[in-house]
Amino acid sequence: MIINGTDDTLVPYNGGEVQFFFRKLGKIKSVNDSYNKFFESNLCKQTVETTINKVDIFNAQSCKNKSEVILYKVNGGGHTWPGSKQLLPKFIVGKTNYDIDATQLIKKFFVKHLMD
Repeated sequence: MIINGTDDTLVPYNGGEVQFFFRKLGKIKSVNDSYNKFFESNLCKQTVETTINKVDIFNAQSCKNKSEVILYKVNGGGHTWPGSKQLLPKFIVGKTNYDIDATQLIKKFFVKHLMD
């Protein structure tokens, strides 16, 4: 499961340099590259797309061993926890999205796969 905001100021959605203020911490691949890597390594057959307001959901289907690959693309979301309070200023971490509840989604995902 991947949950990432498109306006994340610390971990860029499209990949590139990760930095905190002026400190460079290294480079990363894009969120889409990461999703595709999990999709391929789990031998998934197709992706079903849905949308909840500002969140695009990409759910890989027919993966090996009942595995599941899900990407929650939080359009306009920052480096925050969707569904929780905005703890740090928006100018530092970006906006918090309230269309989904990351805690509940993660809990549901792990319960589902721990019971398989």
